[in-house]
Amino acid sequence: MMVVLLSFVVAWGSDMNITEIEVRGAARTDTALILEASGLSPGQEVTLDKVQSAIRRLYALGLFKDVRIWADEDSGGVSLTIEVEENPVLTEISFEGNKALKERELREALHFTEGQVVSSKVIHDGQMSIKELYEDKGYLSAEVRAVVTPAGKGRVRLTYLIDEGKKVRVKRINFIGNEAFEDGKLKKLMKTKEARWWRKGEFKEEVYRTDLDKVLQFYRNHGYRDAQVVRDSIYYDSSKRNLFIDIYLKEGPQYYFGKVTWEGNEALTDEQLKALLDVKEGEVYDEGKYDRIYQSLLSAYQEKGYISASVDRQESLRRDTLDVHFVIQEGR
Repeated sequence: MMVVLLSFVVAWGSDMNITEIEVRGAARTDTALILEASGLSPGQEVTLDKVQSAIRRLYALGLFKDVRIWADEDSGGVSLTIEVEENPVLTEISFEGNKALKERELREALHFTEGQVVSSKVIHDGQMSIKELYEDKGYLSAEVRAVVTPAGKGRVRLTYLIDEGKKVRVKRINFIGNEAFEDGKLKKLMKTKEARWWRKGEFKEEVYRTDLDKVLQFYRNHGYRDAQVVRDSIYYDSSKRNLFIDIYLKEGPQYYFGKVTWEGNEALTDEQLKALLDVKEGEVYDEGKYDRIYQSLLSAYQEKGYISASVDRQESLRRDTLDVHFVIQEGR
């Protein structure tokens, strides 16, 4: 296609105008839609860039499997033919091999349904969505294959063939880089557990990600405000039954609360603020407590009718000590 158009541009230059446009191959798609989407119209100067852009825009509609534009010289300029091959209409979706997950769950994972025009990309995306759903449920070795069969002119049936494999069990969780807290302490924070004779040791991606957040929050509530999960590695043995998790941590230094000061308060006295800002200098930094204090300060103003009150937290570090200055704008 592009070779034809390139020859056209080289042979006749870029100063020729479109005399007419014909559309071929559109059985279901309105011709006016194709012409509008292409951006081409009679009277325009035709260039290779405009033709390539038209092809991209037509593909972006998701309605066509193939798009070609042909050019023929005529007495007044150039006549164009837009030739399209339409994507099929999906008449039926079915699933085979699913035992752990219900058909309703699989359908909800797809972003299309019967009666819609589907492209190979849409079908592939559905395949990957089903695989990800199984992985989230702990079936990390699940395989999904899409089979498309004709169902009449311009219509197809779609079947997803599923090999669920075995549900994995967590064999070992290993923390690397933790010095402040032992592995056992950190594992107790997690819902993801190692398999034992009394528990299955199920792995669910969503639960595991929440577990990582819990570990980090635990660190930040015990002074390690810079703690982070540098990376994690999830892998299984040759049986694809036993799962191993390595979590690499960077704890950073432990911090302490320093001086807590404020300004801008009139509706609340210094004594009232001091009672709300219940932090002692030298106390181990606790992010959860820090956030609760901030929220209680806002709530105190709101209870007094200062709905638009705002509090800005200005922080400054002195080595391992965090000083906080609250700037209050009471509003009204």
